[in-house]
Amino acid sequence: MKNMSRMFWAFVSCICLALPCRAVEQYKFRLIDVPDGLSDNQIRGLSMVPDGRVGIRTASILNIYDGASFEYFPYDKDRKYVWTYSRPPKEYYDGQDRVWMKELRYLLLLDLKTNTFNYDIQGELASMGIDKRLKNLFIDDAKNYWFLTEDNTFFFYDVRKQEKKVIDRGDSEFTRRYGVPLELAQYKNFCWIVYDSGLIRCWDYTSSEFLFQDSRFEGIINGYTDRLYLHPDSAGNLWLMYNNGICFYNRTLREWKDVACISGISNFFTCMDMDRDGNVWAGTSRSGLRRIDGKTFSVSEMPDMALTNGGRLHNDIYAVMADPRGGLWVGTLFQGLCYHHPGMQKFQLAQTCPGSSYITNESVRCFLEEDDGTILVGSGKGLFRFHPETHEVEQVFKDEINELVLSLSRDRQGNVWVGTFLKGFYQICGGGGM
Repeated sequence: MKNMSRMFWAFVSCICLALPCRAVEQYKFRLIDVPDGLSDNQIRGLSMVPDGRVGIRTASILNIYDGASFEYFPYDKDRKYVWTYSRPPKEYYDGQDRVWMKELRYLLLLDLKTNTFNYDIQGELASMGIDKRLKNLFIDDAKNYWFLTEDNTFFFYDVRKQEKKVIDRGDSEFTRRYGVPLELAQYKNFCWIVYDSGLIRCWDYTSSEFLFQDSRFEGIINGYTDRLYLHPDSAGNLWLMYNNGICFYNRTLREWKDVACISGISNFFTCMDMDRDGNVWAGTSRSGLRRIDGKTFSVSEMPDMALTNGGRLHNDIYAVMADPRGGLWVGTLFQGLCYHHPGMQKFQLAQTCPGSSYITNESVRCFLEEDDGTILVGSGKGLFRFHPETHEVEQVFKDEINELVLSLSRDRQGNVWVGTFLKGFYQICGGGGM
């Protein structure tokens, strides 16, 4: 419930941070849950769909949110690809407008062009030269595939060259000593790979060779480390989060810095992402949200999240994602999704008058000022005109334009062009006719 009071904790966790941390109050979040259209409140993963929408993986199905409404993608449980994967869920978007969804014990492939699941995953793998069942799968920023098969052989598939390459064989001395990959992340021509022994290697795409390896986390990260995130910054340095800590690697100095650690019964880091300003956001299982300044490494903590409706939310955080527009999305274990954007607290929210069409802050997509000072507003329900002096809002051309409006533009002749999500675009002539 949106106004659920803070849960009583029988045990207060003790947080240990390498740098002093401070509580912050300036962040307020909007709660999005079942009453808003979310399929269920158990968030398991967040991702950015290539077209700008938000993918929300719940305990039941994938939801895709366009800022105004949800689209749901149920699947046939009898036709899913079964594998031995036992780590947290994760989604990857490939270069063919498809999303690969890694789940506990099964793998799904959804075609976003047709909104249908492809259940012939073994056939897809065979087309890339993989004839054994998978144990794990990764897709890098360049949309190349990395496959780990059940015999522990690690493959790289170059989508541009359409070539498969063996990186480490399952019966090799290296694999016997250092194990198999747990996670990877790409920065330009380099790829960081973390193995279940704790070893970290850096792969060069041009030479197809490993440049160096680092043993800092051997004996710390292992096959039971189920929470592991990597994120290179704009300079190629690396942020690493595992269950009990967050660390920063300076690529030039080749030095690690311990930035934050966590302790307490059942209290651990669960997720991490980096915002467009280079700051790191991390969720925890029992003690809220952390923000780490990417320049000073100062740590701010939010044990619970202030909501725009005046309430506060305290729940396990399972997923966090910073979007390219400056928004922050936080998925909780049982209470749905929270969203923050700096603009939510800097502007007065202009709502419609009672009895007229209602525009919510999350459904507005675009604006265009008219010559008379009124504002055309594109939203999830169509096109509206806002009168700043009276704060009244009226829906215009509602018979013709009654879906998600994505863009508004005026040409030299004074005609207004309205771009929609599914029905193309409309021209409103200078005199006001369609």
